[in-house]
Amino acid sequence: MVTDIRVCGYAQSSRAPDTARLCFQISRWGREWDSMHETVRSAISAVMEALERLAVDHPGAVEEPSIAHVCQKSWIDDIGAAYSESVDVAVLFRDFQVMTAWILMQPYEMFHTHVIEWSLSQELKDDATIALSVQAVRDARRKAEIFATAAGLSITGMESLEDPRVEEPEHGPSEPTADTYPGVLDDLPLREIVIAPPTIQTEVSVVAHFTAEPEIEHASQAQSVRPAQAHRPGSAFFAS
Repeated sequence: MVTDIRVCGYAQSSRAPDTARLCFQISRWGREWDSMHETVRSAISAVMEALERLAVDHPGAVEEPSIAHVCQKSWIDDIGAAYSESVDVAVLFRDFQVMTAWILMQPYEMFHTHVIEWSLSQELKDDATIALSVQAVRDARRKAEIFATAAGLSITGMESLEDPRVEEPEHGPSEPTADTYPGVLDDLPLREIVIAPPTIQTEVSVVAHFTAEPEIEHASQAQSVRPAQAHRPGSAFFAS
């Protein structure tokens, strides 16, 4: 009698991220729209030029920045009209030491609020998925064998295997600020300061469907197969 055994296999690992998406905002406000807008435009230009120089000085450490969102507001207060403009900028870093040094060198008014989104590059994600998928299938097989043995059965085959499901538990973006490093610039050179990333956990799960038979029945079937195989025409030739 054939028995179906359906089990879930699971594997997980933690790795340090190799990319960091730095998101910050350039924001200004003033009483005169033209003057305020020009101040923002100049600030954006200066930041972009600084990042371009950084990319030249440290090849491969930083990718081209992008302007994600521009927000403009106006309001009336007791004094009169007021205007503000803010621009969201995102930059992808692959060298965390270079990123840290650049952040700490920026003016506080620009970097008093920023976030860092840590992640694995696609290459690391693929490597982790392949390795964990193999481990998850082996885990499913091990569980099926445990269940089969407890029931006096032997695994005879695998009927189906669902595609691995890969999950990366979300980590909230970190928000280091200038206040995180009080007095640190006075004590250490920038090259010795690195914003430490959190580890990223990757999980893979599979669902496997095995068949099993009673051990005695399975053993008798295996014995009956051997003589039939031994007397096939030409079997002596292949055996030699």
